Amino acid sequence: MKKINLDQNLCEAMVNYQYLEFMLQGAISHFESIIEHKVSGIMQYPVNVNNINNLGLCKLAELYGKYTGDSNFKERVKRIARSRNKLAHALFLNAENFDDPDLREVNIESEVNEVLKQSLLADCMASEIIMYMQNIFDPSVEEFEKILKEANGDAN
Repeated sequence: MKKINLDQNLCEAMVNYQYLEFMLQGAISHFESIIEHKVSGIMQYPVNVNNINNLGLCKLAELYGKYTGDSNFKERVKRIARSRNKLAHALFLNAENFDDPDLREVNIESEVNEVLKQSLLADCMASEIIMYMQNIFDPSVEEFEKILKEANGDAN
């Protein structure tokens, strides 16, 4: 078996997982702020960004799916989270059971490879969130001109 560079592979994977989590936190914060703004004057709807930032990946995906109507998104994130969790458990068990670092690397190579695949999916899903948010919050030039006209009281 070829020796894998465990530290580099895990670092790459974790960056992608954190990127997905960060994008979900940002999107949900935006959605919550929109709700807060829309109901202001009618009822209290305080947005606590710290609470959002403390949510786990699966809960973030569940909320994102609720706000966007994309029920498949939650299931895809669950697969990613399971892969990440499986690797974390394997690393812990291997660290407990083996003193030889080379032996540890060989024993968890398949888990690392699966996590790398899933982390690439996480990276793609984070980009998907960016595109979705751009479609919602970045109006086209025509839409922007219409908004400006409405704001200035010109309905035409």
